[in-house]
Amino acid sequence: HQVPENIQRTPSPLSDGGIDGIDVHDACGQTPAEVDRVAVQVAAVVCITLVAVVFIAKIVGGLLPILAKRIGFDPAVMASPFITTIVDALALAVYFRVATLVLQ
Repeated sequence: HQVPENIQRTPSPLSDGGIDGIDVHDACGQTPAEVDRVAVQVAAVVCITLVAVVFIAKIVGGLLPILAKRIGFDPAVMASPFITTIVDALALAVYFRVATLVLQ
């Protein structure tokens, strides 16, 4: 189906998060790190976690209000503090999992 010219398509949370994640990854890749093996591994943990958390934040922030509306709640209930709490908890889990995998 055709979208009228005066209506602009908005990107999905996944594609928008992907673009932000790639930007963050590029920034991490340009950060100088010591040649020491541990320093490089720690830098990899931080960069991988940062990219993953950007994806998670975009997806959670975009989908929670939509899900709230679908189940009959006011989307404003899914305000910033609630979304931030969920993203922070997921970020900790991702960080520790990535650190465990990379630093073994």
